[in-house]
Parts: sequence; structure tokens; C-alpha cells
Amino acid sequence: MNQKISKADELFFVVDEHDQPLKPLPRKLVHGYGVWHRVSHIWLQNDKGQLLCQQRSFEKELYPGFWECFFGGHIRPNETYEQAAIRELDEELGVEVNAKDLYLWRVYKFFDKAEGYNNEFMGVFVARWNGKLEDLVFDDGEVARAAWKDIPEIKQEIVENGGKGWTSIGYELQLLDELGLRAT
Repeated sequence: MNQKISKADELFFVVDEHDQPLKPLPRKLVHGYGVWHRVSHIWLQNDKGQLLCQQRSFEKELYPGFWECFFGGHIRPNETYEQAAIRELDEELGVEVNAKDLYLWRVYKFFDKAEGYNNEFMGVFVARWNGKLEDLVFDDGEVARAAWKDIPEIKQEIVENGGKGWTSIGYELQLLDELGLRAT
């Protein structure tokens, strides 16, 4: 008999403060106690230099309805950053990429000082994708909608509005600057 695991009991790839693997733990414990864990973030850029941004589902545990420049999610036990990136794009958008399509920008260490419970190592990837918005499939309830946005527009929204309505990790502006230079 197949039992569906609740989101709270979903197992995360747990690590120590140096990103060394530990025993997997359920989501509710990981987020509830600030346990270090891994996630993958994937930034999709088209040939025009635009980024595919998402408005997070209004049902999300953290930052419901906020915009962000990436897609992704938590890494499962025994999964690599890269494998999770590929899986997450398919689950969240119906977009299929291969490992060769992904460029690892860096693994970013995020300590959530404000909330104290979302401590993550983020494998941050960039991939080229020129698909159409109407080709996207939002089946898993993670994404409310998506839109192509120009990098200067995103930076303006983040900086001038004090980040209001956008998730803030800490690396966004640096990566936006680097991607903006590549697009020109």
C-alpha cells in the first residue's frame, strides 16, 4: 500500500555547519529547530538576457506570494545539488534540463538571523532556457505564476522598494550584476 508522506514528514538532506552530511531529518524538525540543510536554486536566463521569475504560491510555508528570481527546493537524502536542481525544474515548471545545461555559480551559506530556523547551503545554478510561458506547467502548487523580467527591472524592484514583495537571500544583487554583464 502506497502512503503519501505529508510535507511535514518529508526528509531533508541534513548537514553540519560545514556542509558535511548528517542523518536525514523530517522538514518539521529541520525548519523548527534551525538545522542546517541543503537546497538548490536554479536561475533561468533567456537569450535576451531576461530572467524567468516566479511568484511563490500563496500556500507556501515561507514568503507566500513573494517574487523571486529562481526556482528550486530542498534536496532529498542521497541527492546532489545538481540532481535536485534538475528534479525541481521538472516538478515546479515541467522544464527538462540536463546536467550539462547547468552552471554552478556557487554554494552559498545562508544563516537566517531574522527567523533563526531556515539555515541552508544553497547550490546556486544558472541555465539558459528560451521556452515560452505558456509551455510551463505548475502542477505541484509551488508556483503561482511566472514572468520574464529584465535584470534592471528586477534590481530596481528589489533595491528601490527595499525588497518589499521579493524574497531576500543575500546573494541576489551580486548574481544579478554578473548576469547583467553577460547579457550585454
